[in-house]
Amino acid sequence: MAKKVLIVGPKFFNYNQSIQSCFIKLGFEAMVRGYETLTSNVTKKVINKLFYISNCTKFTEYEIKKFNYGLIQDYLKFKPDIVLVIKGEILFASTLQAMSDCLRICWMQDSIFRFQQCMNNVQNYDKLFLFEKTDVDKLESIGIKSEFLPMAFDDTIYFPVNHNKDIDILFIGTLKGDRIKLLKTLIKCLPNLNIQIYGKYLPVLDFYKTYKYFTQKEYMHFKNINVCPVDSNILYSRTKIALNIHISQSSFGCNPRVYEILGSRTFQLVDYNPFIAKEFGGMLSTYKSPDEMIQNIRYYIKNDKEREQIASLGYNKVSQSDRFIDRVSTLLYLSL
Repeated sequence: MAKKVLIVGPKFFNYNQSIQSCFIKLGFEAMVRGYETLTSNVTKKVINKLFYISNCTKFTEYEIKKFNYGLIQDYLKFKPDIVLVIKGEILFASTLQAMSDCLRICWMQDSIFRFQQCMNNVQNYDKLFLFEKTDVDKLESIGIKSEFLPMAFDDTIYFPVNHNKDIDILFIGTLKGDRIKLLKTLIKCLPNLNIQIYGKYLPVLDFYKTYKYFTQKEYMHFKNINVCPVDSNILYSRTKIALNIHISQSSFGCNPRVYEILGSRTFQLVDYNPFIAKEFGGMLSTYKSPDEMIQNIRYYIKNDKEREQIASLGYNKVSQSDRFIDRVSTLLYLSL
């Protein structure tokens, strides 16, 4: 009889389903229970905004309680051998304790120190995997054992597709703060390039920013839409230089876009950190400042052959060792 795994994680770019398919390939019966953030659709965005303005948390608390209750019911019916939690920032300690008769594993695909509830739950897991190496070291300093397990990509979604390279610069991701500032600098310095930026740009109920968006023609570059993984792969395949900008939590680790861009065999320009330099030296280009970013773009936009050779080296590397199936196999090897 096949072992069972219950996968619990946020509904974010189909990562839950990618991991589920890996377990199925490895002979498991796999079930997914995904949870939504309150900003996952327009209705919840508006409700959450209104409750936030009125300083009321009852709506959020209700949603979280309902999910935790339903998860326990699914657990009791499914009776898994393993519960794999991706992030799990909305799980109660009591929910994890109700699952104590199976192997409980957490794989943080975000910094564990960003979420107090994740830190509160560390003692309720049998194995803890972190995508950021410095988080492993910090936990060890306070007596908590964990393993370093980097991010990965789904090679059934991200793969080379032959397309004309009609996009000069592409960015796909969450748009906030420093990222927006850097992207606006890019547009200002390179006005003649076809620069396309995908992600939700306009805040809910922010009418002034919406007015500016259309009057200043920012919509020509900021598309103000999220794109699904399949469409992301197509966009990467049309792109000469895919820009990747980490948030500040990544000191010795990298986000999944590093692997996804390389998996589509697209040239990548990414902000520097030691992990990326060690793992992907010569397989992408890095920058340490806005000026260096602009300089690298100006160079590589003119050197097609060199750019494509570098992208191929990156693709060859990740397609052999950085797929989700590779990470799930490692996770099981270290846990069972």
